[in-house]
Amino acid sequence: MDPATVGQYFYNTNTWVEFRYAEILLNYAEACIELGGTDLQKGLDALNLVRNRAGLPDRVTTVQATARTYIRQERAIEFFGEGHRWYDTRRWMTCGTVVTSVYEMKIKQFDNGNFEWKYDLAAKADDRLWKGDWFYWLPIPRDEMNKAPQLINNPGYL
Repeated sequence: MDPATVGQYFYNTNTWVEFRYAEILLNYAEACIELGGTDLQKGLDALNLVRNRAGLPDRVTTVQATARTYIRQERAIEFFGEGHRWYDTRRWMTCGTVVTSVYEMKIKQFDNGNFEWKYDLAAKADDRLWKGDWFYWLPIPRDEMNKAPQLINNPGYL
């Protein structure tokens, strides 16, 4: 923070990057689990550091698929509401099984300031279908394509 700016945090020009230690540990754990072999235990140790901080017991396994399930569940819980889930499901290529249908969320605000949230399973907005792997890829921005003309954009994008 700029010490010359007295009491005005919103006028500061420094970039503030927020990266939680739990994210570092879980990213490392996921990488180790995906490597498998002897790194599997290192990944579980990092995962258990996050779990133990919350007073939860250790996860123990020697099976990579089980460890993968553990890390995915832990990421969903630890980063709930932080915007990680969408990118996690795209990276794991599980959107076709996780995001299948979209339903309405009805929100009412009352005069006293209270809110009522109702997830309406009777009001289906649409079905989400993932028709191939190219749905998981994002486009390479045009500015990056202009910098390196030899780049070919991801499938489905011009």
